[in-house]
Amino acid sequence: GINVRGWAIDPDSASATSVHLYVDSSSVAVLADRPRTDLVAHYPLYGEKHGFETKLMASPGRHSVCAYGINVGPGAPALLGCKDVDVPGAVDLGRPPIGSLESATLKDNVATVSGWALDLDTTAPISVHLYVGSSSAAYVADKDRSDVGAAYPAYGPKHGFVETLTLPVGTSNVCAYAINNGVGGHLLLGCRSLTVVAPVVDKGRAPIGNFETATASSGAITVSGWALDLDTANPINVHVYVDSASAAYVADKARPDVGAAYPGLGSAHGFAQTIPVTAGQHQVCVYAINNGAGGHTSLGCRTVTVPAPTVDKGRGPIGNFEGVQASVGGATVSGWALDPDTADPIQIHIYVDNSSAAYTANRSRPDVGAAYGLGANHGFAELVPMAAGTHQVCVYAINNGVGGHAFLGCRSVVVS
Repeated sequence: GINVRGWAIDPDSASATSVHLYVDSSSVAVLADRPRTDLVAHYPLYGEKHGFETKLMASPGRHSVCAYGINVGPGAPALLGCKDVDVPGAVDLGRPPIGSLESATLKDNVATVSGWALDLDTTAPISVHLYVGSSSAAYVADKDRSDVGAAYPAYGPKHGFVETLTLPVGTSNVCAYAINNGVGGHLLLGCRSLTVVAPVVDKGRAPIGNFETATASSGAITVSGWALDLDTANPINVHVYVDSASAAYVADKARPDVGAAYPGLGSAHGFAQTIPVTAGQHQVCVYAINNGAGGHTSLGCRTVTVPAPTVDKGRGPIGNFEGVQASVGGATVSGWALDPDTADPIQIHIYVDNSSAAYTANRSRPDVGAAYGLGANHGFAELVPMAAGTHQVCVYAINNGVGGHAFLGCRSVVVS
């Protein structure tokens, strides 16, 4: 049916006015006697009971609805207005479907395709056709989609689809069409391009890789490199031996350089592991473990000396404020700083006039490492933003434990 609402007043009477409602050529009379408080401000002499609201029965399809106010005494009726209304139901108005292909994901050679589709001329679920290249299969979009039901409440929620398709090796164009339930055309919901990689056959080849670094720090050794099995794109294990003890790790960290060198096998083949050890000299060996048939591969051994833990004796930091170089919008402040009680990098505080910021003195300075035997990572070279003009720049080395900080000096700089 059709819900009709409005108001009517005969200026010659405060009484309720009769209204004739036409649906196409059929009519019905109603009395405009319902309260409409909003009318009182505009027509205070007539009261509020001049509204009408009713439901008119109508068949499915498009209808013309007109309302006439009937004069109480002499005079002609007044046309209050006409509107065209589409009544839902079994009449097919020939409208095309609507919907969306929302996602198409791939795992191995199986694609999962999902979305929604409905025909505005029916509440019943409609078909969707999924094409892989020139081949197609029909499915029904009848899965629950509460969001679609909320957006189109007259049609209900049963208009979703989630289907799986087996794809051939190579790149396939996957397309989805919403199929009209009656007259009218179909709708292309969209296409996605998906690529299935041919499975790698295990040929029994040994793994390859590179044991790149073994770096000592206080109480630990950090081992890094990469390893892969040419017979699979999956990450493989590496076994790291420190003297006679071993542990297994997965070489699955991102290595874009390895991925570029072996493009069919991806980039997740790096390893970087920190292994707790005692102070002293250790033999570190790394093996790449075959993922299937074939033997393992030794990636090499390194001899690493781990320093004894340093004891904080409360000594203050040392260092050197070496230079400040102006540039547009700031200046680069450089030098080095370390705490004799630790090999770890320490913080520095850089003051520009009355403002300060903290930085870490962890840049490579082989000369400092050679002089103090605490490693090379104690340099700093920081670009500090500054306004144009003359500034006083001061640097302090911050103690890493007990003991005071150290003033490394001040410089004046002019920034353009």
